[in-house]
This record gives sequence, C-alpha cells and structure tokens, in this order.
Amino acid sequence: MLNRRKFLQFSALAAPLLTAKRSLASSFDTGNKPLVVSTWDSGMAVNAEAWKILSNKGSALDAVEAGAVHIENEINCCVGLGGYPDRDGIVTLDSCIMDEHANCGAVAGLERIKHPVSVARKVMESTPHVILVGAGAQQFALENGFQLEAATLSEEAKKTYAEWLKKNEYKPVINIENRKTNGPFAPAFFEDGSPNHDTMGLVAMDAKGNLSGAVTTSGMAFKLHGR
Repeated sequence: MLNRRKFLQFSALAAPLLTAKRSLASSFDTGNKPLVVSTWDSGMAVNAEAWKILSNKGSALDAVEAGAVHIENEINCCVGLGGYPDRDGIVTLDSCIMDEHANCGAVAGLERIKHPVSVARKVMESTPHVILVGAGAQQFALENGFQLEAATLSEEAKKTYAEWLKKNEYKPVINIENRKTNGPFAPAFFEDGSPNHDTMGLVAMDAKGNLSGAVTTSGMAFKLHGR
C-alpha cells in the first residue's frame, strides 16, 4: 500500500498529466482527426508519409510505422543505418512503438537491420516481451524475415566520423547527459550547425480516434558503444 507521503507525491505528479489528458481530449472531441505530429524539421516528410494512411482511413499504428520507416530509409544524422555511428564506428539503432491499447514493443542496440520500428512492432505483436536488445534483437529480426544489411557507413556518416576522430576527446563526467552540453565526445551541434539530436518521434490519431506512437533513432553521434 502507498503511505501518506508517497500518495501525496503521486497525486502531485498525476495532476498535471490528467490536466493535459483532458486538454487533449477536448481538442480531439472537436472532430479534428485524423492527426499526426512529429519531431524535427525532417518530420514534415514523415508526417506526409503517415498521412497517406490516415487520409485513407487507415490505422494510427500503421501510420506511425510508415512514417518511421520513411525516415529510416533516409540519410539522416540521427536515424537509421545512414546515421552517424558511435565512437567505435558502429551504427546501432533503437526503436519503440505503442498502439491504442498501450501495447508496446521495442528494440535497442540493434545493428545492421534497416527498419527497427518494424522489428519493434513484431516484438509487440508476437512475443510476451516489451524490449529486445543487442544480438538478441538482431537474432529475432533475422528469424522473422528481416534482412541483414552491410556493416558500412553512409558517405556522409563516414566523412563526419573521420573528422571527429581527428580531434575527439573522451572525458567521462557523471551524468553529463543531464546538462546543457554533451561534451566533446558527443557534440550538441555538428560543425555545419545542425543539431546532434537523438530521436524521430511521431504520434498519430486515426479517424476512429485511436492513438499510436513510434520512435526511431540511431542515438547521439559518437556515443559510447552500448549507450
């Protein structure tokens, strides 16, 4: 049972969430659906891909997967196999997906699989688990028909990684990821001024009012392998 202090703490945390939920529900009750929102400027193309499904009365779950697959196919600093590698020169991918029933699936540290969001959905729909990681996630993907891609970097990633190697430093600082800067081993911005972000996230509501979401990422460039 919750003691009085923990109950009060929980209540204080829950109140803003309930308020946000009511606000969203009010917006959605006006009939403004379907809807799709996503992160970063690259999200415009992601939204367009998801909208192809939503505008034809498709499911929100299919829409967010399609949007994530679209960005996974692109050369992007922080998403997909075309993304920038970790400090060992290896691209590792993470993804998660959730349907309108709060069922979810995820993969982390997945190498050489082009569409981690689809693997995450497979985890959700065909296993009793929520997340698979590393070699186990890759094995699961291969057993379910996903193809093993070449362990090579995109030209853009290769060039950026080579430049980073010339002057990289690794200075571990406790909880530095909670601070405003990420240190020289994981710059907040690349030399061209573009942000070193960590995810593509999108949420969609379909014509039936069902809500689903997905995230896909190669993580921050030049992170420690396994992060």
